Amino acid sequence: MGLDQYIYFKRKITDPIKVSMSIAEDIKELIEFKKELIDSVEDDATRGFRAEKALNDFIEMTGKKVETCSMVKDEEVMYWRKGYEFQRWFINNTSYPYDANLYEHPITREDLEQLVDNCKEVSNVYADVVDNKLGVTEFIQNYFPNYRERDLGFFIDVQRTIETLESVLGDENYSADKGEFVYYEWW
Repeated sequence: MGLDQYIYFKRKITDPIKVSMSIAEDIKELIEFKKELIDSVEDDATRGFRAEKALNDFIEMTGKKVETCSMVKDEEVMYWRKGYEFQRWFINNTSYPYDANLYEHPITREDLEQLVDNCKEVSNVYADVVDNKLGVTEFIQNYFPNYRERDLGFFIDVQRTIETLESVLGDENYSADKGEFVYYEWW
């Protein structure tokens, strides 16, 4: 148990064939849901009410997909395991609420660029003073308040964050017209 954090890119898909495939998957899920519902509910009136509501919800959702001919596919861009420093960074530097477990929060390219810049500053200072350790902890805490001098794992995460996000931000496939970034945590 612990903190798992993700950055996803929610890619817009406007290909009618892919949308149709998604709708087919929705129909399959609905059939499975109806089977489970029928098997689990004894009362005919309740079964009918729940099945009708589920069917209406499904029709509304599918109708929206057909009407807009688009859907969203999540792509994992970044992952941290117990990256409490990064969690605090998102709370302090974006509009991400403090206690938002299991909540997808939109973040901008500018947020990610700022995160990369802060990681580079921390990485540079750490590299410059690693021998004498003077002021490193205090400097890092300016950007990542939860940082406690504990091990090199944080700095490995910083380097990995820089490399991954620079690659993603430089790729045209992750432009704003193709989707949006979201931050998500699970603990």
